[in-house]
Amino acid sequence: MATEQDFTLSASNDPGSIGSLPDPEPEVSSLLECLVIVARDRGVELSVQSALRGQLLAPGQIGKEQIVQIARGAGLRASITRLSANDFSRLGPTLPVIVLLRNGEAMVLVRVSGPPDGLELSLQDPKGTSDALLVVDGTRLLEASSGEVILVKRDYQGAEELRPFGWGLIWAELTRDRPLVRDVAVTAFLVGLLALAPIMFWRLLIDTVVYYRTLNTLAVLCLAMLMLIGFETVFGYMRRYLILHLSRRIEVNLATCCACRWSISRAAPRARSPGT
Repeated sequence: MATEQDFTLSASNDPGSIGSLPDPEPEVSSLLECLVIVARDRGVELSVQSALRGQLLAPGQIGKEQIVQIARGAGLRASITRLSANDFSRLGPTLPVIVLLRNGEAMVLVRVSGPPDGLELSLQDPKGTSDALLVVDGTRLLEASSGEVILVKRDYQGAEELRPFGWGLIWAELTRDRPLVRDVAVTAFLVGLLALAPIMFWRLLIDTVVYYRTLNTLAVLCLAMLMLIGFETVFGYMRRYLILHLSRRIEVNLATCCACRWSISRAAPRARSPGT
């Protein structure tokens, strides 16, 4: 009678049982892991599995061009640029960024400190923890890197309630109503152009009517001046109406955006509380 130990030994000695073992998971590209780190810093919840969803690529076959496409699909904007040693000191507002290394790997540049002639660059290894930072100077980083970095920022197109409040939000509201802004600009230009009409009227009146004593010319000038005054009145009214309409629309949109942010901020603690 075969015991349980004999069955285990026979199964381990069977060559066919080796093929039933699960295949090892492929190694995840450090470039993809860097994108996940930067995306979370930008407020986008991204994981390796969700980033690869819809991509016909293995986790270890991710290049910089694929990273740009993955970032676009995750609601981010990514661009590849080349930096010199003097450019690292100007990366403050865009940090963190992804630094491409010569060996094909990537790291996240999270902080730049120190004077311009002695910069200290703090790098995060995607394979390690967020607390273990590697601090190097600009010269060493240029020697180890390929000179290319990937800049990543949040794409707020269609999600204005998540955009940080500032001039960018106001500009987005203005560009949303481009035909209206165009009409305001055209009417303002015409009103400014018609403001030159009195100067031309008095110039022609003095040089032509008074000097030659031509009453017919005076009648034509007066008729033309009345028409220009009428056009200026109409264009002035249209400009004031369009500006009032545009300002009201922007005010309503900003108020709606602030109300959405307030409701999101009120709902976030309730969603995190264990009692709900």
